Amino acid sequence: MTRHCFAVAVVVCLGVSSASAQSAVLTIDVATADVYKSPSIGSPVIGHAVRGRELDVTRELGDWVRVSWAGVPDGMGFVRTNQGMLRRLTATSSPARPMNAPAAAPANDVRNQVAGVDRAIFPVQQPPSSEYVDPPAHRMGFGALMSGSTIGFGATGRFWTRGRVALQLEASRYSLPNAPAPGRVSSLQFAPGVLLSLRNQIDNAVWTRPYIGGGVKLAHSNLKLAGESGLSDNSASWQAFAGSELTLPSAPQFALSADVRYDASSTPFAGHDFGGVGFSLSGHWYVR
Repeated sequence: MTRHCFAVAVVVCLGVSSASAQSAVLTIDVATADVYKSPSIGSPVIGHAVRGRELDVTRELGDWVRVSWAGVPDGMGFVRTNQGMLRRLTATSSPARPMNAPAAAPANDVRNQVAGVDRAIFPVQQPPSSEYVDPPAHRMGFGALMSGSTIGFGATGRFWTRGRVALQLEASRYSLPNAPAPGRVSSLQFAPGVLLSLRNQIDNAVWTRPYIGGGVKLAHSNLKLAGESGLSDNSASWQAFAGSELTLPSAPQFALSADVRYDASSTPFAGHDFGGVGFSLSGHWYVR
């Protein structure tokens, strides 16, 4: 109640001296500038401002500015300051607007003015650009995989739900020379699994999505010896892993993942083991 009364008093005082109030304008000097929902390049883009567009600045936040933006519920958007030229001016010298700029919103009533002054005097702190927020819409990605304590190569698919859970399918092939006699041991493995994403961090340099996960491994192994038909075996085991998915702002559809994993799989052939502690490196191109 005290805050509200104080805001009303300020509105009354400002009604006399509003002509000399200071404001700022950001003039876009790039071909097209993205307008974001919050001061983070990972937040949703709510619009675009073309070269020459002048945006009314309501607050400066480091290398971001909060601007008036029609068409969204709160009437605000955020733009990087390096997308234009920022200048301050008095209310009596309002900037010229391009002909294609949207018309100014109707004047607010006294209650809205009070609410605006209340927010200005007791501002809500905006999150810094490194705050944990929701990542871009990475739902379905496909790519290549290199993994295992014994290095194997293959393909991988990752399918994220709208929550923090993803389904993953890996198919890879491993091969080892047979030491006791001339020949080779190979294993074709399929590994369906589940991932659980931890808190995602998005800032101006990189988007990270740490995760943990695990699943089963189905393997078909072969031992081929020179001059012999060879042996084969089918087996099932499990694996667990933890790592992080990284996405650069310059390539938002591509994600690079690295994790450490434990693979419980083995072969029935003495002296050959494809399991144990290892690492995995994979890349996914998200098609949606």
